[in-house]
Amino acid sequence: MIGDNSDPVDFLGADPLAIAELLEDLAADLRGLAAGSPPSPGRLLEAPHLRRWGFAPRSALCLAGTAYGHPRIVDGRECVTSELFAIARDRSWARTLSRYYQLGPPKVFGLDE
Repeated sequence: MIGDNSDPVDFLGADPLAIAELLEDLAADLRGLAAGSPPSPGRLLEAPHLRRWGFAPRSALCLAGTAYGHPRIVDGRECVTSELFAIARDRSWARTLSRYYQLGPPKVFGLDE
């Protein structure tokens, strides 16, 4: 069963299939926008209306650590990953929005400083 503690993957309390569907919808919308197709009037008519809106930061669970073998980060540099979506219960790997990571020993706070 998804989310069961016997499952080797921890989805951090989220339904992975529902998240996958949302991300697939987002990807399709982004492809359409990139191709020059704005949302249809009907689609916008169905969309919620947001008033008195502004931009706001939002926290997302990520991993921070020393990167090795990353396509854009020099080996040995500290980094913060994109949003974390899944992690092996044995903490051997993680899946973020952008990629998988192999996980080595975790930071031991107070000892690694």
